[in-house]
Amino acid sequence: ADTSTAGDPTYFSFYRNANVTLTADGGYKVLDFDTVTTDSSNGEGAASYVVPNGREGTYYFSASPMFGGYAPTGIGGWIATKIERTISDTAAVEGHIVWQRCYVNLSGNYTSVPISAVFDMKGGDSVKIYAAATNVGDADFIFLGVSGSDKLSTFSGFRISD
Repeated sequence: ADTSTAGDPTYFSFYRNANVTLTADGGYKVLDFDTVTTDSSNGEGAASYVVPNGREGTYYFSASPMFGGYAPTGIGGWIATKIERTISDTAAVEGHIVWQRCYVNLSGNYTSVPISAVFDMKGGDSVKIYAAATNVGDADFIFLGVSGSDKLSTFSGFRISD
């Protein structure tokens, strides 16, 4: 479907290339999807997507980060992902959070905590993805990258209207 009135769609898809270890129970960490699959309007920013000037509109964003290397204690822990929009001219932020329960019997296994959102964006506005873990037992958890030819953690989006 055409995602702009000019017939020039705006879309992107990034993924995490290598695993990165994050500290658990230390608040939200920015997830850097460090490899570009496609980026129609050069919106890749520092661990973010930045709407290029002239590409304003309503956007759909989706991220599916995968995590591993945790060992929940007691009745289990939680891993959360947050999608956050920063408004360029005011630095105001808005976002959404999704929590995923990590049960004890899944210790050492993997979980994905997908999140999506629709935001009205203007040139310079940015979107970042964050993660946090609590009561996962270990001091660290792993934000997973590529495994063979499989991209385990992805972040993508497209403009749905001007």
